[in-house]
Amino acid sequence: TIQLADIDAGNSLTVTAVDITDGAAGMVGEDINVSLTTNLTATNDIVLDDATHDFVGVVDADGRNITLTDANSLTLGGVAAKGALTATAVSGVLEDDGVSGTGEDITVALTTDLTAGGAITLDDAEHDFTGAVDAAAGDIRIDDTNAFILGEVDAGGSLTINAEGSVTDTAGSSITVSTTT
Repeated sequence: TIQLADIDAGNSLTVTAVDITDGAAGMVGEDINVSLTTNLTATNDIVLDDATHDFVGVVDADGRNITLTDANSLTLGGVAAKGALTATAVSGVLEDDGVSGTGEDITVALTTDLTAGGAITLDDAEHDFTGAVDAAAGDIRIDDTNAFILGEVDAGGSLTINAEGSVTDTAGSSITVSTTT
C-alpha cells in the first residue's frame, strides 16, 4: 500500500502499488496536483477522494474499486474498475479524453457513481458500465457499448444515454431531469 501525501508534479505522475490512497482528507498542503497525465495501477483499490486534488491532465486508472476526486474538472482516460467506480469533479466537468481504442475506454464491473459541478460527458461508444450508474450534474451524456442501467440520476440540464443495448433503471431509483431527455 502506498499513501500519497503532498505531491506537486510539474509533469506526469505514475504510481503502481497494491493499494493507492491519499493522506488525511482536508489537511492543508496534503493535496495531489499533477500538470500532465496521471497513471494509477493497483492490485486492489485506488482511493484519491480529497476534494482539493487537481489532476490537470488525463487520468488513467486500473484497479478494483476506484475513487477519484478533483477540485475542478476531471478527465478520464483508460479506466478499468474491476469493482466500483466513483468519479467527482467538484466545480468543473467530468469527461473522457475523447480518444477511442484499446485501453482508452472506461470499463466498470460493478456500480458507478459520477458527480460534477458542471456537465458529465462520457461519450465514447466503447465505454462499458456493467452495473447501475448514479449521476448528478448539469447536462449528462453517457455512451455504453452494451445495455445501460440508470441508478439515481439528477440532471440539472439534459440527460442523454446512448447504448448499444437496452436502457433500464433500477427499481426504486429516482431520475430527475430539468430539460430534455
